[in-house]
Amino acid sequence: MIIAWLRGLLSRRLGRLLAVSTGIALAVALIAALGAFLTASQSTMTARALRSVAVDWQVEVQPGANPAVALRQVAAAPDVMSALAVQFAAVNGFQATVGGTTQTTGAGEVLGLPPDYRTAFPQQIRTLTGADTGVLLAQQAAANLRVRPGDTIRIERAGRPATSVTVAGVVDLPLADTLFQKVGALPQSQPSAPPDNVLLLPSATFTQLLGNGPSTVQIHVARRAPAQSSPAAAYRVAVGAGHNLEAQLAGAGVVGNNVAAALDAAYGGRPSHPVIALSPQGRQLTQAIVEELAAEEHLALLSARFEGFDERIVEHLASDAISVGPYVLSNGDLPAMIVLDAIARRLPGALSEGSGELESFSDELAGGLEYPHYTRPAEFRGWRVPGVLLSGDHARIDSWRKEHVR
Repeated sequence: MIIAWLRGLLSRRLGRLLAVSTGIALAVALIAALGAFLTASQSTMTARALRSVAVDWQVEVQPGANPAVALRQVAAAPDVMSALAVQFAAVNGFQATVGGTTQTTGAGEVLGLPPDYRTAFPQQIRTLTGADTGVLLAQQAAANLRVRPGDTIRIERAGRPATSVTVAGVVDLPLADTLFQKVGALPQSQPSAPPDNVLLLPSATFTQLLGNGPSTVQIHVARRAPAQSSPAAAYRVAVGAGHNLEAQLAGAGVVGNNVAAALDAAYGGRPSHPVIALSPQGRQLTQAIVEELAAEEHLALLSARFEGFDERIVEHLASDAISVGPYVLSNGDLPAMIVLDAIARRLPGALSEGSGELESFSDELAGGLEYPHYTRPAEFRGWRVPGVLLSGDHARIDSWRKEHVR
């Protein structure tokens, strides 16, 4: 019975079965493609956030703790690839006499760097002129003192006589805001700007010139990148790892978790680009909104399930809410696909030039619907294509289309 039914179905409805099967295959392929696109987008966000970090952790050794012991503990933590101690000391300023003119700066910072620091953290320092090693003066300080490699500067030490060094190179510190952060402080308590006057010394030179004065030790850490592609998941892992290390240090160090901060900026808080919550409470999706969203360089869509979003997400994370219609679905995935498809076809290169200008809801049609469309054959079951469309007279065809805009 079943075999006979299948044989009859295949013999009489083969075309329809093939059409249905093709439609299902295309729908599944679209869903798979969109899923792959969303996964790739998340991976890109995570990778971009991680690339912006020069030093994954800045672990500040607390007063009274032994820096050498803390360094060993940090180096032994899971996924740590490199851990180097960096010394920080505040000084009253720098002075230089060049061409008979003496220039003096205000307060400054001196750092002591181990020999392999630039190898471990290549993004932290960029040489502008002179040597890559030795006594390195930050660009702004070099401009303030009007010095270049080979010139001598005086370090005005607090409570001690000044000492002199010869500048080997002038450098840029691209991520100075992070380098000179107040580790463990809230964002509103961070310095408004990094110091203008910065001098980098080899660790041995730092110890020789400033080792007996007040200083702070930070342990700069490079870790393996999180395995998670999602910024939110990678953020949770990064935060957990930082908390575990602080627990192991038992008060000897505070972790400045630069990786977690970068991931949080990528996804944890409201970013600079639009974040759209797909919700029935949102603006009704129209072609005008599609055009507005298609003009954005970056865009994030939030898709909820069952009862929708926690209201705090809509209030504090989303910048807008959009509805695809006055009906209820089991989740926001299909609305997200609708919005993505509508936007994708409006991106440059998605359609041939000019083909998207004269269509439903376009400005050319004053927001109305397109004229009727016909295809071959010219006659089907007695239903004929309007003769004007078969005439080959483009002026008459254009006139007919304008008359039949709905």
